[in-house]
Amino acid sequence: TQSTGVLVLLQTSLIMTDRKKKRARLFTGYRFYFHDNFELLTTKEALVEVVRIGDAEVLDQLPTPPTEDPRFIIIVDPDCSKESVEFITKVTGKCPISTYWIIDCITSYQIIDRTKYELPGPS
Repeated sequence: TQSTGVLVLLQTSLIMTDRKKKRARLFTGYRFYFHDNFELLTTKEALVEVVRIGDAEVLDQLPTPPTEDPRFIIIVDPDCSKESVEFITKVTGKCPISTYWIIDCITSYQIIDRTKYELPGPS
């Protein structure tokens, strides 16, 4: 599919940039939790593969107790339900981040401010 093709290009870009710049991979030291399924942009499996290429750790479940680590990121599909976002925020104290953050970080090859990618939590 088209979204898979885009991720293959991003993976290639990530690997080539790592080699050219001879520095730590983009997501070194980051830990990700991918919540639920992804339908809008791509598959969960493809996103997991991309961040692993960037040297991130991927968790199978939310950490308990919740972590204050700023390098722990919860990724959700941009179409994630409001109820799921509220649950994640309540349980973890962290706002989930849209999948677009990963794509934009790779495209610019830098960790960018994730504030604008946070999905709204409880009002």
